Amino acid sequence: MSTFTHVYQTKTPLQIIAIGRISNIVGRYLQFLPTVLRNGLTGMDIQSSVLRYLRSKGVHACLKGYRNFPQDISVSVNEEITHGVPTAVPFCDGDIVKVDIVAGKEGYYSDSLWTYGIGDMLDCDIYLMEAAWKVCKAAIDVCRVGNRLCDLAEAAQKEANALGVYVLYQFVGHGVGTDIHEEPIVRFDVQASRAKILPGTVVCIEPIVSLERIVPQQSPDGRYLTKKKKKTAVYEHVVATYPRFSRVLSYNLCNTEDFPCMPSFIAEKKGVINY
Repeated sequence: MSTFTHVYQTKTPLQIIAIGRISNIVGRYLQFLPTVLRNGLTGMDIQSSVLRYLRSKGVHACLKGYRNFPQDISVSVNEEITHGVPTAVPFCDGDIVKVDIVAGKEGYYSDSLWTYGIGDMLDCDIYLMEAAWKVCKAAIDVCRVGNRLCDLAEAAQKEANALGVYVLYQFVGHGVGTDIHEEPIVRFDVQASRAKILPGTVVCIEPIVSLERIVPQQSPDGRYLTKKKKKTAVYEHVVATYPRFSRVLSYNLCNTEDFPCMPSFIAEKKGVINY
């Protein structure tokens, strides 16, 4: 592990409340989305729905114009790893769709992403989504005061190894709150920081996983793609630390020990009743 132990800026309890309100709004939409996703829906349809929802909650989408991104949300389909742009191309059975929403209000921000499956899915793609959730959960479980940022990388990698999937170390998580991307950087490789996790840490945890080793490629328009149309999955959650516990702000503001082992829509695709 890296010996890098930089100090980063933490958040006050009042700041975490503000970030948590936005995170909870975004998280509730991402939990709702599987109930309406279907064949024939498009990325532009989702974007319109997101914008209506965010306006109704008094927050605004923040991606458009950020680092020259052209749309209000990101929608990445199949071989698109991340930074996909929503289009009018209809989704089809078996598609894997990643929806990334960045929202803000009064100088505070949140950033979350979920991966979904459209219609009838291949078993391997359902497994990929389940594994991505579990790898993220493994990192979330150790995101607490007194541990180190590198412990998140170790936990994610250990879970990935157990599940037989691969973490794309080229992509990182990050702090969030008063800007969309802040320190600390949350790496998932041997370069992960050994900085202690402090009370008031707010980070986006987002390990991207694949079923085999892949080398990401960046297209001229900024999207990251896989070779040979290989699929990836990722879940991005916002976690805040307190002196004696941590909370997943992007999932019903729950404490980390109450974070589920898989979301209901994956359980339904697996045919699992109790999960």
